[in-house]
Amino acid sequence: MKKTNCTLFILVITLLINWSCERSKNNKLIIEDKILQILNLNLEGCKSTKKNNSNTEEKIIFKTCDKYYLNINHINAVFNCSPEEIITSAEIENGKIIINSCEKSIAANCTCQYDLDFKTGPLEYSEYTVIMNHCGSKITEFQILFNESTNESFTINKSQK
Repeated sequence: MKKTNCTLFILVITLLINWSCERSKNNKLIIEDKILQILNLNLEGCKSTKKNNSNTEEKIIFKTCDKYYLNINHINAVFNCSPEEIITSAEIENGKIIINSCEKSIAANCTCQYDLDFKTGPLEYSEYTVIMNHCGSKITEFQILFNESTNESFTINKSQK
């Protein structure tokens, strides 16, 4: 009886370990699809109001913060000049971090450049494709390696938009 209980106990522990450490065939951690938190969202006001803001470089900086969170600083992000509020969401889907930012009010015929800063997570250390969307339309995508020291910067090519 003791031998059966001991064997059963070892079997259960082994199954729990295997389920908690599930890995794909190439030994990369399988990342579950999930909605990510958006924290500390900050929008720096309109830098200039124009019909066309094509002269200034748009850039995105990714940095690790608080171990498992990614700070995203979107410099010169283009939104309308009267957005009321910028709504940002993030999710992981098939190993891709999808970030969507959109104006609450789209009833304006001019644009402004803003600096949008927030952190998202929690994330597992892994390689990700980050897709940046504006109101559901893809702006650009980047590959990043997220770890304890991620600090990467990308310039958005205007021809990508």
